[in-house]
Amino acid sequence: MKNKILTLSLCMLLSLSACGSQQPDIRGSVSSLTEAEESTPEKENIQSPGVAAQDDASSQEGTDADPSGKDSSESDETTGVSLGHSAGNVYENTFIGIGCKLGPEWIFLSDEEIQDVNKISGEMIGGEYKKALEQATTLTDMIARHEEKPNTLNVSMEKLGLTYLTMSAEQYAELAKDSLITPLKTMGLENVTAENSTIQFLGAECPCVKIYGTYQGRECHELMVPYKCSGYMAVITACTWDENTTADLITSFYGLD
Repeated sequence: MKNKILTLSLCMLLSLSACGSQQPDIRGSVSSLTEAEESTPEKENIQSPGVAAQDDASSQEGTDADPSGKDSSESDETTGVSLGHSAGNVYENTFIGIGCKLGPEWIFLSDEEIQDVNKISGEMIGGEYKKALEQATTLTDMIARHEEKPNTLNVSMEKLGLTYLTMSAEQYAELAKDSLITPLKTMGLENVTAENSTIQFLGAECPCVKIYGTYQGRECHELMVPYKCSGYMAVITACTWDENTTADLITSFYGLD
């Protein structure tokens, strides 16, 4: 399998955190495993984990009243991939089948802000909206940040191309581990290590990647959990600085019926 390794940040290369601290804002770890769906297997490539440049997609703006409510611009006929919704301190995505509730000290990006991250116009409706979502190879679905600490939690989705439809979460985690270290060093992190492990997620033992590094004397801990859903790999990433509380953040997730 030929890899097209791109030097991508794990979110906003060398940017400042929400708290203004001088360290990289490592919010995400979704990779871009494939090109467009119509690509042949010979042309599909694997990119290193990181927040990849988002394909033009279209979504709707969810209601604040119901985080699991249906997208206002999505037609009733839409049964494929869909973005989640955040309201207050709760996030849910029925397509992935997960939800997350955090404490009041956490701030979620709004549905509109997530649309901006995904370069979504917010104007497409019905079939246009559905087509735009399905053509996107990577989607950021949720970003939450701590009010006082430079800690972040995010969910991304990556479309699995024809060659990788049978890829397991374990295989994805192994690929991610091998691709993370160089981009992180490029970001300025030192003493970087990445190891495969397992974690309890939604009541089951799931694969994960544990990442550690230092930046200007500060410790950075990241935990990445891939979770496969229909034709996509959802990637949950928790990042904390100085203190490793990433596993606690993962316990904030719950399954949807």
